[in-house]
Amino acid sequence: MPILLAEMTIGRGGRGNASTALYRLTNKKYWGALGFLPIITAFLVMCYYAVVAGWTLHYTVESFTGLLFQAGADYKEKFTGFAAGPWPLFWQAIVMLICGWVIAKGVSGGIEKFNKVLIPGFLLILFILMIRALTLPGSAEGVKFFLEPDFSKLDPESVLIALGHAFFSLSLGFGCMLTYGAYVEKKQSLGTATLAIAGGDLVYALIAGLIVFPTVFSFGLEPGKGWVSPSWRRRPPSRRCRLVSCSAACSLRCWLLPR
Repeated sequence: MPILLAEMTIGRGGRGNASTALYRLTNKKYWGALGFLPIITAFLVMCYYAVVAGWTLHYTVESFTGLLFQAGADYKEKFTGFAAGPWPLFWQAIVMLICGWVIAKGVSGGIEKFNKVLIPGFLLILFILMIRALTLPGSAEGVKFFLEPDFSKLDPESVLIALGHAFFSLSLGFGCMLTYGAYVEKKQSLGTATLAIAGGDLVYALIAGLIVFPTVFSFGLEPGKGWVSPSWRRRPPSRRCRLVSCSAACSLRCWLLPR
């Protein structure tokens, strides 16, 4: 939360993207150049987000048309075949066109209006999925697995995973929240906005957990069978700690920039 508040403070103080805001607050070109790093990061994140969003759009269409529920379908093989063909590029292009259309209308006329429909609709879908997941047979075991703490498994690795999740979940470190801060009105409390964002993120995460784990246990899947980047696994704990600490230090250092 302090880093989120820092980014929004820089954005509102500089009234621009990461590069522009840092340059305006310091009047030094090297800070402006440093601000391009989160912009590049955001671009790289967009590159794979657009692909995954395209997959989602494809499966949404297949779900509503009934093509997804063919008898005897091998979903693993179905996805492998889909991903190996040209269709992911088509759906990615559709996603990029939609995003471009929204962004072209501006923050207030595009993104804000779009989110006024999208976010409540998303929340409604999550509630429907949560209710359905909680009514599945065996869902109680999933809820227990999700909400019952096991402090014996806490170790330094757990802290690093939690920090990484917080950075990713709150979009910290690649200029998104900083840019949003540029559009926050002077009279609005950044502290209140930070609490609302972090609180909303927590609520969405809890609802998502109450969808995923009851479903996993109901269908007899392995709850711990997630995926972590092999390159991240190969790094020693000290290296992972330095990476997370470096990101946090850079964000907090920006908060202490001379006004």
